[in-house]
Amino acid sequence: MILIIAHGLASSALFCLANTNYERLHSRTLLLARGIQAVLPLIAT
Repeated sequence: MILIIAHGLASSALFCLANTNYERLHSRTLLLARGIQAVLPLIAT
């Protein structure tokens, strides 16, 4: 049961971070997001 809850929280957080990345770069290409680690360390973590 704990694993199911953890999966729900983790996958929701990853989709939220992916959407934030898309809104900032206006692209889904990960090659454009290489320098984003310095700007947004939370997403890099």
